[in-house]
Amino acid sequence: MIDPGGPDIWFHHPDALAPYRPPSDKYCVETMMKLEKNRPPYEGWDFYPYWANGGLVFGANEANTNIYALCVSIGGDDKMGWFIMNNPEYDFPHVGCAYQEGSAGGEYAGALAIGSWHLMQIAVNGDRAKVYIDGEYKGRWTMYGLSGTTRVGLIGGDYEITPVDFRFDNFKVIPNAGCTTP
Repeated sequence: MIDPGGPDIWFHHPDALAPYRPPSDKYCVETMMKLEKNRPPYEGWDFYPYWANGGLVFGANEANTNIYALCVSIGGDDKMGWFIMNNPEYDFPHVGCAYQEGSAGGEYAGALAIGSWHLMQIAVNGDRAKVYIDGEYKGRWTMYGLSGTTRVGLIGGDYEITPVDFRFDNFKVIPNAGCTTP
């Protein structure tokens, strides 16, 4: 959660890396994810944080300066899309998913319902990543350098509108396996 604030907190996308590290460069990482609004402690903030970004980190180096993530983004009209990205210049907690040069694939705003839980899954095999959202296969991308970044976790934050309230549940890593869809 990013609390209300002004321009000093623009582009805050802190990540939280799991203490568990997959033993190889083949694994599945998944979580349930939801963007909330108007919930405690922010009753009365009944709007979505335009241009907020958050999601699932499926690769990060030990220094947490090079991250790969499946991110969602909120459009200016309260609609949510998704993309994958590699940010080789991550400066915790700034810019995270908002690093534009490393983004690939995805669907525009309107692809995902805001306020609903979504199952986000990434199957990593070396430098390849397969994306599944809500059990639906979305595509496969080659992302050079991914195989050397086996830290995993969560990320979320604002562009300029706060508060931002991303919620995650059932975070899971399955080593030496691909993802199974419901």
